[in-house]
This record gives sequence, C-alpha cells and structure tokens, in this order.
Amino acid sequence: MHSESTESKLIEAGIALFGELGFKATTTRMVAEKANANIGSIAYYFGNKQGLYLAIAEQISRCILEKLSFAQFPDVAALSKHEASAQLIAILHRMVDVFATDGEAEKWLMLILREQVAPTEAFDTLYDNAFFKVQRFLSQLVAKISEVKPESPEVIVQTHMLAGQVTFLLVGRTPLLRRLGKSEGQLDAATITIAKQAITLHVNALCV
Repeated sequence: MHSESTESKLIEAGIALFGELGFKATTTRMVAEKANANIGSIAYYFGNKQGLYLAIAEQISRCILEKLSFAQFPDVAALSKHEASAQLIAILHRMVDVFATDGEAEKWLMLILREQVAPTEAFDTLYDNAFFKVQRFLSQLVAKISEVKPESPEVIVQTHMLAGQVTFLLVGRTPLLRRLGKSEGQLDAATITIAKQAITLHVNALCV
C-alpha cells in the first residue's frame, strides 16, 4: 500500500510540475519534494525522469478513456443514423463535463497542451493509447451520420473540429468568461448548458 501511495504521489506531483514548467525545467528533486518522497524513489519506480514522464502519459491516457467511459462505447455498425447522432451528442456532452468541471482533468491540461505544441515520445503514448482511440470512434459516428467513409479526410477533420470546440471551451475559458461578464475561474452551469446546446446544433447540422 505504501509503495502504491508513493508511486501515485510522484505521478501526481509530476503532472503538476511538468505541466507548469515543462520537462526540461522540472528536476527529479522538485518532483520528489512536491510528492514528499525520497528522490531515490523516482529511480526505483520509474528508472529516471523520462520514465516518470512516460508513466504520467500512460496514466493520463487511461484516465481519459475511463472518464469518457470508453469501454462502454457501442458498436457503431449496429447503430442507426439517428442513434449515431444521439450517441455523438452524448459523448461530446460528456467531454464538456469532464474538461470543464473535472479538477483532475484540468491538471492534465498544460502537459497535454505542451505535447501538442512540441511533441515528444510521451505524445506517441497519449495518441496511441487515448487520442486515436477516441477520435476513431467519434469519426465512425460522424461517418454514419454523414454517410461518408470513416477514414475520409472530410470526416477526420470534421471530427477534429467537433472535439476541438470542447477542448477550447476549457483552454479558452478565461476570455469567454470575461466576454460574458462573469468572474474568472470555473465555468458555471449556465455557460456549460449553453455550450452543450451549441454542440447539439453542430451535430444536428451534420444530418442536413
């Protein structure tokens, strides 16, 4: 139990520091101190700083799939066009809830953004274990609705844009809240409801 707790604390501390400072500026000593752990524990559990960073990417990937209930995603081939539309809306709404209100997901944000801008080996882990899996499933839903092949560039880009608006809801929340005249911080329930309504309209537009 103690070893699991120490390993978990190191990962949690690493997420915060790598996200805030970046990989190069973060030292193993900084991570150990934030986790209240012995610096040697990083070598014990992860080998080195790179090993810790990759373990964090694997952890984030697992959490993304868990929070989006990926294991419960249905077989798209068995869905009607209407069912695919409803499923796509439900998943995108779920993404809004995760990215806009989940404190744990917010901790990942800066690290994920850094990997988007300057991909490292950790991005391959995030992409292969989470991003690709979710995007492929969403693409299948978009393809079913649009009656276009799932691997077509049009479907892939449409899917990327649909999912991207959810991500930007969190990334760009500060200017949004200021524009709305609301206090900066967490998105409030009313704003989240409006965002979900907008997403529903965008998905419904695919059916036209």
